[in-house]
Amino acid sequence: MIDLELGSKLVLACVTCASIFFLVIPANAEQVTNEPTFVCSGKPNCVSSLSKGEHYIAPLNLDFSAFKSPNRADSIIQHLKHIILAFPRVKLVEEKESYLHFQFKTKYVGFKDDVYLWVNLDHETIEWMSESRIGYSDFGANRKRLEQLRSKFAEY
Repeated sequence: MIDLELGSKLVLACVTCASIFFLVIPANAEQVTNEPTFVCSGKPNCVSSLSKGEHYIAPLNLDFSAFKSPNRADSIIQHLKHIILAFPRVKLVEEKESYLHFQFKTKYVGFKDDVYLWVNLDHETIEWMSESRIGYSDFGANRKRLEQLRSKFAEY
């Protein structure tokens, strides 16, 4: 025979576990803090301007004074999109007011890497991150990608 009190406690425990497991982060969570985390995990297949140590890469510095429209962040975002979308095997995944997320595919195998950019108007920099979706090492591919982007931006 099943103890009803014990059974109800088990049901409550299962519901609690399920609600924690399926916890939904609000879609506007990033807007609340207005600053993405961009921190790499322990794997060497990632670089970020907001990480430390071997994962660190300097932020992208642009001449913000060149963007004089009333909404500077939007002008800068459009400029970034124009340059990045000219690269091969790249697509825009998400765009917000001061944030871009791109997906790059590797040439031969088609692995997907994510590149995130955030226009930091307070510090007049572009914070960015590039990371591989799978695997452990990327043999420096994400760092090379961001340095290629940096070179491209220097031309404009």
